[in-house]
Amino acid sequence: MGLSEHLQRLSSLRFLGLNFLACTEITDQGLKDLGEALKKLTWLQGIHLNFSLCNITNGDLKNLSACLKELTLLESIHLSFSNCKEISGEGLKDLGEVLKKLTSLQSLHLDFGDCIKIEDESLKKLGEDLQQLTCLRSINLNFSK
Repeated sequence: MGLSEHLQRLSSLRFLGLNFLACTEITDQGLKDLGEALKKLTWLQGIHLNFSLCNITNGDLKNLSACLKELTLLESIHLSFSNCKEISGEGLKDLGEVLKKLTSLQSLHLDFGDCIKIEDESLKKLGEDLQQLTCLRSINLNFSK
């Protein structure tokens, strides 16, 4: 039984932290399975996912973002994709579209350090999306190159 199957059984979970730092062998299917498991954690209030130094793509980020959309009770999100060289503004746009709909969100930490394909226009769009989060009390964004 894999991680995704175990997570699905934790239906009353409130906080989840997973660290995949430098796990370059994560497959697209593995990420899809993780996303499907996350969707079932409907009581989740806080999530911390670290995919730094992984081979995450825009498509992967879009799939993970779509899963977050289902977690309407989220108050805290910490996502790290630093050094994921394939992520561009397209992936960031998808994430922003989901984040702006999470009206309970109070704390947001995004780390896209050394994601060299992210351009200024997508950062501007993310800023516009985040302005819609009226409950947001804490924000930490890293886009250093």
